Amino acid sequence: EKTAQKYQALVVMGSYVTDQAVEGFSTPVLTLGAELDGGLGRPGNILTSLESSDKAALAEGELNSKWQLTNKPVSILPKLDHSSFCPGFRVPGDVYPADTDNATAMTLISHHVASFLHLHTPQPKE
Repeated sequence: EKTAQKYQALVVMGSYVTDQAVEGFSTPVLTLGAELDGGLGRPGNILTSLESSDKAALAEGELNSKWQLTNKPVSILPKLDHSSFCPGFRVPGDVYPADTDNATAMTLISHHVASFLHLHTPQPKE
C-alpha cells in the first residue's frame, strides 16, 4: 500500500484483497465467502486467504487467536451463494438459488460485518 491509511477496516464479500495476501495488508480485513459461490470467490479459492490469515496469526503468536479474529478473519457463510451478497441480482456461475432466503442471508451477512466493524470503530462508553 503506497497511500496513507484512510479507513479503519475493510470488508470484502465474495471477493478478496490483491493476491489474497491478507498478511501483507496493513488494514484489518474481513474476508467473507459463500459456501455455494461458483466463481472466483468459491471456498476452495478463498482458502488462499485463510492460509494467508493463518500465516499472519502465527507471526503474531497464535493461530485462531483473538488477534486473528480481530485483524484477518476469513469466514465462509453456509447456505449462501455469491448472489446472496447482492439480492435481486443473479451472479453467473453461482449455485443458484442459495439454500436460504434473502432475509436470512442478509441477517447472517450483517451480523458478521457489524461484529467486525464494531471492533474497529469508536464505541460509546456505558
